[in-house]
Amino acid sequence: MNCKKCGKEFYFQVTEMNVPGGKEREYINCPHCGETNGSVVTSGVVYIHKIEESSKN
Repeated sequence: MNCKKCGKEFYFQVTEMNVPGGKEREYINCPHCGETNGSVVTSGVVYIHKIEESSKN
């Protein structure tokens, strides 16, 4: 995904813990500038990773 503020690329993944109840809203914040780029409701964890220019090659 591209950040709506700085335009840099990053990706996120949601890992489910498969436990009943306890879902919370987790925000997807850009790892480059910190801008919120949406959210997901999950009982798991949201991992956010930068995509660096050198890793595209």
